[in-house]
Amino acid sequence: MWGLKNLMKFLVPSEELELTDEDHLQMSRGMKSILNCYGFEVEAKIAKSHIINMASAMYECDVCVNKYAELLRYGVEQLEEVSQIDSQNWDPLKLATALKLICHPEEDVAPGDSQEMLSGAVAQKLVNDSDKYEDKLHMRAWLAIYKDIVGAHKLRSNRVRRLDHWHPWPRRPKKN
Repeated sequence: MWGLKNLMKFLVPSEELELTDEDHLQMSRGMKSILNCYGFEVEAKIAKSHIINMASAMYECDVCVNKYAELLRYGVEQLEEVSQIDSQNWDPLKLATALKLICHPEEDVAPGDSQEMLSGAVAQKLVNDSDKYEDKLHMRAWLAIYKDIVGAHKLRSNRVRRLDHWHPWPRRPKKN
């Protein structure tokens, strides 16, 4: 009955059915964890399918970015070695942007809402040093990584904004 009650609004739109606490969609610890990570304290009784779908998309975006963690660490090492730029505390979007700028300085960089995008001086230094990276970075690979990270960041930001819209109370800042 649990499944039918949850699907009732889709199967019989005219039917008004109040779900009991036991009938609401179940929320796993992982789902609760991802929502909490972004500052959403969602109770199981308000965890509707759209909230679960948004949280799932946010999780997938995090997975997409995290799969490049090792490569991004390599990028940090290269920035330090070649351009003497300390990028240890840069977020993945800023780092991917810097590496994309090195590999393809002629292309525009997508604006993002990274905590702190590249300063003009850093961007110019990277462009000036780009030829020094030719034997150190695979240009096509970094462009693909950049596009993946920017896409994931945009989707995640969109989902967080949508959850903000649906969430009934103010949320805490995202945990780092």
